[in-house]
Parts: sequence; structure tokens; C-alpha cells
Amino acid sequence: MSKTRKFLGILLAITLIINVFAVAAYALSAEGENTTNACDWSLSSAAFTTAPAAGADFTVDVLLYTNYKTGVIQFALEYDKTVFTAKSVSEAAAYSAAFTPASVVGNGDVSGTTGLYKVSMIPTTAGKSTLPAVEFGAEDAPVAIATVTFTYNGGSGTIGIKDDYKSSTNVGGTLCAYRAANSNIICSDPDSNFVCGQTATVAAASTVGTAAATLVAKTTGSYTGGYVDEARQYVYGVPAGGTSANYFETSTGGAVTFVANGSGVTNGTGATVTVGSKTYTLIVFGDVTGDGAIDVFDIGAINNHSAGSSILSGAALFAADVTMDSAADVFDVSAINNHSAGSAIVAGNIYA
Repeated sequence: MSKTRKFLGILLAITLIINVFAVAAYALSAEGENTTNACDWSLSSAAFTTAPAAGADFTVDVLLYTNYKTGVIQFALEYDKTVFTAKSVSEAAAYSAAFTPASVVGNGDVSGTTGLYKVSMIPTTAGKSTLPAVEFGAEDAPVAIATVTFTYNGGSGTIGIKDDYKSSTNVGGTLCAYRAANSNIICSDPDSNFVCGQTATVAAASTVGTAAATLVAKTTGSYTGGYVDEARQYVYGVPAGGTSANYFETSTGGAVTFVANGSGVTNGTGATVTVGSKTYTLIVFGDVTGDGAIDVFDIGAINNHSAGSSILSGAALFAADVTMDSAADVFDVSAINNHSAGSAIVAGNIYA
């Protein structure tokens, strides 16, 4: 076996066993300040235009243009791991046509909410005496060299090529289309044949999916004052007799569903407001009974609670705390009496 084939065989074993980026051992020389040799990187996917169904797989093509001859390639895709799951990688037609067979290895490395899917592409040299390096694509017309498969988990997120091109000053870079200095991947001096440090242009990350609709209070027009309490999963700020549908909308213009409470009222305490998969409970302060009005029945409910004969809980207890002092008591009864008399209207103040 030749020195070069032994070298590539050992390197491939290290790549497979230890880390997908052991291929970095190739780059023992660099272009330095040479800007003549350049490569352009970008991604292409139908998912960038139309989001797949949640739970479905989709593919992303990695596109490359080089104005020099290459063959040994590495890259990494950054992605939102809550939105996507990286599954596998395979060589695309342009790469397999030049180098068949080849070793294409993907390895996930996740930190925080960002996923990093690393890929190395190494031509197989076994049984060959020569293996010409090739140029990929043309200027403004890159070709696919690899296809990465993801699972779409739903929501909105980005996928992009990590822009940290390998050079003499960035030896740990994850991106490189190594230049074959003598145009032949198999050579007597592999240490100097595979050169990094080219001038790289990397396209911006692309978005898949749209952000889930969220419930928001209207901030303009006649119906302001609504409040979405994400911590408690309550919405309030709607005055008694008001129409809750007038006070809330979605961040993306989607549908808001209002469902009546046990009293058959959609504008009283205990009614629900749903956007997408999230449901909130409507609170109308002072409307303890959930009939949409603030009256003697609510006073009776608070008095019974204070006396211990009929304890309030959940949305009813929250609605009873009109004075917002974290208790349902005589002060709330007084506030409701004043409301009924018209001297101090309970307007649905925000309980933050």
C-alpha cells in the first residue's frame, strides 16, 4: 500500500472513530493572504418556501462552487434544535460522480438551543493509483455536493452553514473545501497537498416554518386594556358587559376561539380563549359567579367564601379579588357595592 493510501486510510479511521472533523489533519498548509482561490457556499430546500408538516422529514442540499480543484470537504450546519432534528447526510450527484465511492459522515453536536451537524466528505482511494481533484459548479451556479435530512418538529427556525472557514489562523474551523495543490488527491506528499485558507462566501441562514400564533391584547382603537397573563394562563382587563373578542387578537392574524363557561357566557369569568394549542381562562374582576355581570350574587359568593361556607377557588377566587390585595374579603364586597352604585366602576384593572 502506498504512503498516501495508508495516510488516507488512517485518517478515515480516526474520522469515523474519534470525531468527524479529524479530517482537519489534512490542512497542514494554508493559502494565507491569497484571495485567488475562492469558494461559495449556500443551501437549497423546498422547505425554505413551504414548511413541511410537523413530524415530517425534509432535505436540505448543500451547494458549493469552487474555482480550484478539491475533493476533501468539511462543513457544519447550524440549526434550531427545538424546531429541527438532524438525521442523516448523503453525497449528492455532483460529488458522487467525481468520487465513487466516498465516505460521507455526519455527526451532531448540540449546545443550548443551537444544533451543529458536522459533515466530512472524503474520497475513497483504495485500489486507485490516481484520483483527480475537481472543481464544483460555476460562478453564480453552485452544485449540490451533499444532502442533509432533518425532521421538522413544528414552529419557526433557521438552518445555515456555520461560517468559520478553516485557515492558518482558524485551525479549528468547521468549514473547508481543501484545495488539492497538485490536482491529484493521491500524491506522495499528502501533508502539503491539502490546502485550506481560501476566500469563502457563505450565504445567510434560511428560515423554515412560521412562528406559532400568540394571543395579544389590542393596543390601538377603542378596545384597549386587555392583558394576557402567560404565567397564570388568564386573560383579563375586559370590563363587565364588555365583549372579550374586542380586546384580544393574535400576533399573526390567526383565529381566536372564545368558548362559553358553564353558565353559557363567553364574556364572563371562566370562559376560555384559545389560540392554536394554547387555552386561557377569561377573568372579569367582580364577576365571581361567571354570569357576565357584577351584582349581589357576586357579593353573596364572596361573603360565603369569607364565612367559610362555600370556598372559592381557581378563576372565581381570582375574579373575587377586585381590590387586588390577594384576598377575597369585605374590601372586595365594598368595591362591588360601589360599582353597583356607580361611584367607583370596576373597569377590569390589570392584576400584574
